Amino acid sequence: MSRSLVRSGDLLVDEASSSSTCELSIGCVVAITSADHDKLQFVFARKAAKPVTDLYIFGGQWVLPGGMVRSNRQAEFDALQMIVTSACTRVQAETGISLPIESLRPVQHVPPVTTYRARGQDRVVIVVPLECVVALNMPSELQSGDSSIDKVELAEPRDRISTCAPANRVIVARMVWKSLSAADRDLLSPCVTAAIEECNNLASRHGFPLIPLLHSWN
Repeated sequence: MSRSLVRSGDLLVDEASSSSTCELSIGCVVAITSADHDKLQFVFARKAAKPVTDLYIFGGQWVLPGGMVRSNRQAEFDALQMIVTSACTRVQAETGISLPIESLRPVQHVPPVTTYRARGQDRVVIVVPLECVVALNMPSELQSGDSSIDKVELAEPRDRISTCAPANRVIVARMVWKSLSAADRDLLSPCVTAAIEECNNLASRHGFPLIPLLHSWN
């Protein structure tokens, strides 16, 4: 199914949903790896534990830094530029890291679909994954200025996958799956499979591509 992105207020949304009761918004996350470390580590942010009725239904879980894609309200519309610009803005707010826009590149995987609650309103969100490699001056550089984040740290993906929010769990796991040991894959398979099923149920309901099943990742 062909989909188009349009503006809705200051958000970037899916055109097919812009007049429906369930608006599909666009989100983005960034897998930031450090150029200063020999082993693979990502920057993770933990969402502050808040009531389900508040801002975020995955409070207490780990995510890659990012957030909702915001429109720059300029007449010229460039969806990818908006996604990258929003990603840089959210990364700065959530982690204290200032990313050059040109350092970000899309991850060539099917974007997972998840849910998000803002001001008591539920949204369905397509999460666009991006990645970059930066030099980090640890640990002082990792400081969140966003009240929705209560901790930021550099960690090995295998140690965070099981406690990531579902869409982030899928993104992180798929990026590193082939590099994990057989023992780690066996240990993490149940939680990753559950996250794939949750995201695919939403994707199927709204007509988006499905994430390939875990057995095809090897």
